[in-house]
Amino acid sequence: MVGTQGVGGQVAVRVIGPLNVRAGFSGLGIGYNFDNDGINYGAHVRLEGAPVTADFFFFHGIHVSGGALLYNGTRITGTATVSSGQTFTLNDVTYESSATQPLTGTVGITFRKAAPLVGIGFGNLVPRKGHHWSITSDLDVAYSGSPNAALSLTGLACAPGKSSGGTCLNAATDPTIQSNIVGEQASINSKMKFFKIYPVFTVGFGYAF
Repeated sequence: MVGTQGVGGQVAVRVIGPLNVRAGFSGLGIGYNFDNDGINYGAHVRLEGAPVTADFFFFHGIHVSGGALLYNGTRITGTATVSSGQTFTLNDVTYESSATQPLTGTVGITFRKAAPLVGIGFGNLVPRKGHHWSITSDLDVAYSGSPNAALSLTGLACAPGKSSGGTCLNAATDPTIQSNIVGEQASINSKMKFFKIYPVFTVGFGYAF
């Protein structure tokens, strides 16, 4: 199977009549670089999921599913950098990265580890007419809740137009900058609210023993 949570496999067993129980696991890692508010993020996205569902078949392989992501390991980790003399903003406050100690840091975004799951699909891993091979597809949605961002920065942040001197403050210890970092985390979380409802789409080939 391949889908929005990577590449993996599933097993299914027939319980009674039109009802199957199905479980699986998939995963995939990809790199992704992006800029936000003048900060360059070098991110590694890890997709992982272990869904368990009950599938009720009601018409020629079409089924509705209900269950849960018992494990949602989707997460984003990476680095945060701002080149010397580059301006950036934290919580709508503009700074300039120091010429001598430019800003660096880390970022992490995590999701709820388990989530309820509902969906609809086509195809049956346990064919009812003695066939062995099958093709399946499922479109599920999981309520995974809002993601949680964690941003940590070190180096010197200076007043705009001054990349050195007395206006430069240590981003790791200055209380005002730390407060703005918290505000920037809230901004990142707000931009990712759409991940509350997480699509779980899969397509696969199956063999019945």
